[in-house]
Amino acid sequence: MVGDARVAAEAASAYANESGRRARVVTSALEGEASDVARRIVGEARSLVSGELLVYAGETTVTVKGQGVGGRNQELALAASIEMDGDDGLVLLSLGTDGIDGMNPAAGAFADGSSVSRGRNLGLDARDSLDRNDSHTYLSAIGDTVVCGPTGTNVGDIILVYRSGDRV
Repeated sequence: MVGDARVAAEAASAYANESGRRARVVTSALEGEASDVARRIVGEARSLVSGELLVYAGETTVTVKGQGVGGRNQELALAASIEMDGDDGLVLLSLGTDGIDGMNPAAGAFADGSSVSRGRNLGLDARDSLDRNDSHTYLSAIGDTVVCGPTGTNVGDIILVYRSGDRV
């Protein structure tokens, strides 16, 4: 079977809808600086009502300025966590479909409105970690990375953002 980002996004949306969520694909051609894209996605997600899910697919980029460990999906998730800080109803997942996100074991990461405070409780600074491109260290410390190993396929990245009715 030959697939692409559009097929992956539509499959994710269909699965979510079959599972009782209200999902829609926003784009299957996502691009731009990961931090900027995160701000845009969270801005769009703020209008979601409970049970709604937005699906994005594509590939962002990261302008590396620091010496940290991370990848574009973890960078996007960390930037999103800063934007979502205190919003207990939003949760975001950003993953590489190949199971790889940079030079670390993670495929990507989760982020929610508690990610920044959970890091702060461990003595970590989300903004500083983002500025140093050290998203993996931060997100791994708070337990928000996703490790699945190589999948054997690559159709880009999938980003899901969901509005829960309950505290996430």
